[in-house]
Order: sequence, then C-alpha cells, then structure tokens
Amino acid sequence: MMAQEPRAAGEEQVWLSLLVEQRDEHRGGRLPGPHEHGALARSEGGRERLGEAFRHASSDESSICGRRELMGAAHVIVLRYHEIALKGRNRPFFVRRLVDNVLRATAGLPVGSVGRASARLLLPLHDVAAWPEARARLARIFGLANFALAHEMALEGDAEAALERLGEAIVGRLGAAPMPSFRVHTKRADKRFPLPSPEVSRRLGHAIRVATGSRVDLDDAAVTVAVDILPGRAFFSLEKVGGAGGLPVGTSGRVLALLSGGLDSPVASWRMMRRGCAVDFVHFHSAPFHDRTSQEKARQLAAELVRWELSAALHLVAFGEVQRQIVAAIGRPLRVVLYRRMMLRIAEAIARAAGAEALVTGESLGQVASQTLPNLAVIE
Repeated sequence: MMAQEPRAAGEEQVWLSLLVEQRDEHRGGRLPGPHEHGALARSEGGRERLGEAFRHASSDESSICGRRELMGAAHVIVLRYHEIALKGRNRPFFVRRLVDNVLRATAGLPVGSVGRASARLLLPLHDVAAWPEARARLARIFGLANFALAHEMALEGDAEAALERLGEAIVGRLGAAPMPSFRVHTKRADKRFPLPSPEVSRRLGHAIRVATGSRVDLDDAAVTVAVDILPGRAFFSLEKVGGAGGLPVGTSGRVLALLSGGLDSPVASWRMMRRGCAVDFVHFHSAPFHDRTSQEKARQLAAELVRWELSAALHLVAFGEVQRQIVAAIGRPLRVVLYRRMMLRIAEAIARAAGAEALVTGESLGQVASQTLPNLAVIE
C-alpha cells in the first residue's frame, strides 16, 4: 500500500457522458442517431466532455395502481428484471438505481414517469416513432433481463368478458399480415385474477387461431404474444427484446480501469459494469516521445464504453518520461514489468483521489510474458 499522491504530472482528465440535450421530432427537432452520442466537444478549462451532464426529474416510486399517466398510455415499455428480484431487503436500492439509469438513458425521448409492478418497470411511450431509438438505448441498460413495447388494456368487470376483449385487441394488433405460427406466453402477476396463466394462454391462443388461421407452435413460433396480467390492467406485446442483464451500474461501487487500447481491458471494464460497477478509465501514453494515436484510441474506446454506463471520467497520463528513466537504468528483460508496476502505482493514486475502490486491468494469466503469475505478483 502507498500513501495518497497528488495528480501525476502531465495527467489530463476527460469527462465522458452521453448526450442529453437531445431534440426529437416531438420537441422541435429530430431523434439522434445511434452514433450521434460520441462526439467529443471541447469545454472550458481544457477538459473534454462527451455531451452534457444529465438532468432528469425524480421518478415516482409508487405502483401502477391509480397512475393516470400510465393507465391512459397507448404504448408502454414493459421492462423486466431478474437478478434484482432475487435480492432481499436491499432490493429497493437496486430498483431505485435501475429506475434512475432508465430515466437517464431515455432523456430527451417522449417518455413518461416510470411505474413499478411485480418485478417490472413500466415506462409510458408517448409516440411510437421513438421506439427504435428507445429500444437501442434500453438494450444497453444493465439490470434489465428483457423489455418489450406493449399495449395496455383495462381488465374491468367479468374476467371472461375482459379476456375476450383482450383477445380482440391482440387480433387487431396482429393485423392482416400472414403469420405462419404463433404462441401465447402469459404471466399472471395479479393472483386475484381468477383464470390461471395456462388457461389465459389457451383462450387467447384459440381466439388468435380462429381469427388468423395460423397454427400454434409452442417450441419455435414465428410470433410470440407475451401477456402480463397486473392489477386492473393487462399488457400484451408481440416482440421481446433481450436486455443486458446483470446489475444496475452504480450498485457495486466505483472502480478505475487501466485502458490499454487493446481488447482485454475494454472487455474487463464492460464485465465490471455488468456487475454493477461505475467504471472510470486511465490511459498511459508515451508523450512527448510519440504522437497522440494511442490517446485517440483510448478516447474512442472510452466513448463506446460510456454508452453502457452513461457517464465516466478518462484520465490521460503522460508516461513517456517514466519510461525514459526506466530504460536508462534497467536492463531490457525487466522493463515491461517495471512499466506496469509504475502504472499501477500511479493508477492507485488516481483511484484514491477519485473514490474508486479497486483497479481493473484485464490481465490474462499466461497470455504474454509480463502476465505470468510471478510477474503479476511483482506488478501488483
């Protein structure tokens, strides 16, 4: 262990975040494309930012019951989480962080407040034209098992009649397009609804088959109709999008990743994000003895990774003088090990100052000579 040190000479700090001041068709502009979140803009003080700081309203943490906005929405994005649901009394902490991340990711899109119901988040979408962009952003939110653009329908009065109306709504959404095969998958979160999930699926499947003439295929259906039965409401969707899984970023603390410009360190950083870590980055370059190629590569990698965690800091450390002194004093066989040892010592000082609790290196045992077990013991 070493005492906290001041910022290394020549260190440059780059702040990264996704673009928030986004305009869409509904607010006097256009929806941003999938690659328009990555342009670095020069800001005051010599620092660089990828977009602006996020601004969003706090979410309503109540359930969907009585929510006027949600119950009147034509389209609702149903967000399902899995691993979070296995948590105990600290589950609300994980859910709140997930809600916060969803709101940050969808900033600038025509969405409403997030509702909650039975291991699901419900996000009203006010204009279906924004669905492709919303889908792309939500697919990068860690903590989501899957999500779908769903249609909401009230379940009022007699259960038999309500189910018949639900079947008619589903048939209407399927339209006249040919459908080779289908299946219905029902989850009944509201156990007070008198019909069990298999019976709901059977009756809805019968209605769809009669109306469309399509065959039922429970194993390899061309279309899966997903139905969620919630208190007083039902949501049905015709497409389920796989989520990023894992835990919401920010639930497992902050770490600092040494970003080399290769493949292993970005993969290690991504995997730590998936386990709930907020990841900052540090890159060591050989200025002033080499050009800025490695720095630009580090910026590109960090800009891509930040799309998965929404904001991060990139520290660029001029390491050329340290390398020069090691070359002048140490024989060739030990130089790489000493380079890496010094990088970790500097990274540790930066991590302490930034409040990071661990370093991420992407080391792969035995991959190169410096990554043997004895060398790793010396480096760390």
